[in-house]
Amino acid sequence: MTDRKRIFIAPILMAMMAVITGAGNAPEKNGGLEGQWGGERLNLTVGPAGAVLRSDCADGRINGPFTPDGRGGFAASGRFDALRPGAQLVDEGPGDGIADTAHFTANVVADRMQLMVTKPGSPPRQFTLARGKTVKLIRCF
Repeated sequence: MTDRKRIFIAPILMAMMAVITGAGNAPEKNGGLEGQWGGERLNLTVGPAGAVLRSDCADGRINGPFTPDGRGGFAASGRFDALRPGAQLVDEGPGDGIADTAHFTANVVADRMQLMVTKPGSPPRQFTLARGKTVKLIRCF
């Protein structure tokens, strides 16, 4: 076999082996949502251990990995802490010092996410985010 034929056949054989062994078909953590999402004064960074949210006057975290359902949505729990201007006491957490538990629901279609943040005693907040986008935040403190 000539060198020219070997150069042509080698990539084809590698691709066939990948298909046969299932390489590249491993399930993605967080349903393929990992990465940066941004919009409407909120940045969301999704990683293998959950997600971190940052807005002008709040910080949050979605606990643990989450898996979108068959319709592209997910529901998860975490925190969403309001920040305020000025110094905060050492024993005071973000916001008003009360652990701000939150429930997050989202619907994802292609590279768009509708994220709803619900905290007890507060009206729900909805954000529209785009994959790969980062917005500039003007922090409260």
